[in-house]
Parts: sequence; structure tokens; C-alpha cells
Amino acid sequence: METPSLNIPKWKLSLLKTKYAAQRLPASKNSKSNSNDRQDLQKLPGFQQLKHITLYMSAYQFQRHRQVILEFIDYLHKNNKIVHSIIVYQTRDSKAVVNDSGSDTTHLILKDFNYYGVPKTETAKKAVNRNVDLFINLDPNGGLTMLGCAAEANAIHSISPYQPQYQSFFNILMKESKDDDLYQYICSIKSFFNHLS
Repeated sequence: METPSLNIPKWKLSLLKTKYAAQRLPASKNSKSNSNDRQDLQKLPGFQQLKHITLYMSAYQFQRHRQVILEFIDYLHKNNKIVHSIIVYQTRDSKAVVNDSGSDTTHLILKDFNYYGVPKTETAKKAVNRNVDLFINLDPNGGLTMLGCAAEANAIHSISPYQPQYQSFFNILMKESKDDDLYQYICSIKSFFNHLS
């Protein structure tokens, strides 16, 4: 089973952007604040000041790269970060969920999201609306559910691999990996953390 490519109908993407993206990003094009305010809003605190992080991934991505993801979570824990993971299963059947993770992980299925990919159940809303410093997308092909979570996330900053459609939903886009190499992407995130002042 392969992860589907990001194939979101343009009208759905447009509606999601219109409704949610403008409120998510601190310096949207519609902002009337001056350029100094805009620069201050976009500054990320140093890595040591970041405390709460949410990781988003599909069940497929987690199963495929389990060891790499667990090592990244361990790295964050060793650096005194509180990590919550959201794992989304591309099914409507709750029996498909394998809950072998701890209490710091929320497993969601497609029934937890509305037609636009926005969290609709209490479980999904609670997982996404945590107050966090960073929302990190670990799934380059996340689709509408990932964009819906990113739009609704109560995060100061959000990180994702670069895709043109993600510009309205994430304020930190990492260089796109040509071969979908999660290990390399995580290395680039760690490097980014090291460069934060």
C-alpha cells in the first residue's frame, strides 16, 4: 500500500485556505501591520525555549519509518521537549487502529474529520488544539487531513516539507526531498533547530 500523492481538488484547497489559513499565519499578505511587527512575529525562539511539539503523520508513514520517527521523538525527549503525536489512518473503520503507543499519541481515522479535512470529533479537536510551540508535519503526502490539522493547530510555528500548496498553511517549509527520505528530512529539522539562536 502506497501513500497517495497530494491530489486535492483545487476548489477544496481554496476553501480551506480562505477559511483557515489567513488566521493561522502570523504575517499573511492581508496583514496591515508594519514590516517590523511582521518580522517580530516570524521570529522563532531558540531551540531550548521550545517546550511543546506536535508531530503529525499518517499510519502508513509511521509503519514505514517507525524506527526513524521513534528516534526523532527520543531526540526531542532528551532535549526536554514534550511531544504529542497524531497518527491518522486513511480508513473510516476504527477496528484498523492499532493503539500500541503511549498516552502521548492520538490515533485518528477519517471519521474524525469533516469533508474539508478539518478535525470534527472531540478527540481530534483536543489532539490538534493543544497549545504548542511547533506543529511538525512528518508526512509530505498528508492531504486534506494534514492541512486541516495544520490550519486548526494551536501552534506558534509550523514546519513541513516544501510543497507549493503548503505555503498558506505552514510558516517554515524545508527543502523538498526528491526521494521522500524521512531520515534526511528529520536531519534537516535538527539542523534547523541547531541554527536557532
